[in-house]
Amino acid sequence: MSSALFSLGARGQHAIAGLQLTFYPQVKNVTYQNIVLSNITRYGIDVQQDYLNGGPTGKPTSGVPIENIRFVNVTGTVNGPNAYNYYILCGTGACSDISFSQVSVTGGGKQGSCNYPSSGCP
Repeated sequence: MSSALFSLGARGQHAIAGLQLTFYPQVKNVTYQNIVLSNITRYGIDVQQDYLNGGPTGKPTSGVPIENIRFVNVTGTVNGPNAYNYYILCGTGACSDISFSQVSVTGGGKQGSCNYPSSGCP
């Protein structure tokens, strides 16, 4: 079964210091607001459409549409050479209207990997 994973402040493979939500069969009209991240060692902001049967595959699908997602006033740091400030992996045509306002996640050894929006990571 396809699912989409959203997390703020991922540490390790699946341990989360913050917030993680897994959605079936769609993600719509969600706002993450006034969140401060600290002591993060893997992902600051993480949106993945590559979860199949509970685990990431590295190949995004469009089985779970994602639309109208807002990140507002999300700040903080991640630490470590393999940490990502931002990681957004959307299936073709499956993400729309994801916005970032007053968002600043810094410190990761890997600045970010984002295939949405087309302009790249915030």
